[in-house]
Amino acid sequence: MQLPNFEQIGKILDEAEPIEMAIMPFRAFVLVGQIQLALRHPQNRGPSADVARDMAIRLQARLGQIHPAIAEALEHGWHPEFDVSDEEFKALQDKQPIFEEEVVFEGEQCPDCGSINTATSFHAPSWWQCGDCQTAWQTEEAE
Repeated sequence: MQLPNFEQIGKILDEAEPIEMAIMPFRAFVLVGQIQLALRHPQNRGPSADVARDMAIRLQARLGQIHPAIAEALEHGWHPEFDVSDEEFKALQDKQPIFEEEVVFEGEQCPDCGSINTATSFHAPSWWQCGDCQTAWQTEEAE
């Protein structure tokens, strides 16, 4: 397998239109946490780390617009002194489960692309996300 032509890929990306997508707040929260963890690796530095850090900070700020407590919780992820041990995490998770089971509904029609596919609801049962185009929508019962 040969290496990709990163010069060509860079030019294509520079000329491409911005990507717009909807993301469920819970998934954005998890994504910020994963970026924070990845940025702790001592060899994760340079321009790509700077881009990831910038995106995480922007997502954190946007989530803070939903509620300041969300941004405050994510702020702890930038500071190792707030790290918890595996035992502490397990105790917190048992006390306040944040991850609920993912619900899969087959045959839900996406209001954006119209496909009949597998939609998922994760953490917020009244919200669904298309398995094809990733559009998110609220179910009629919850509106």
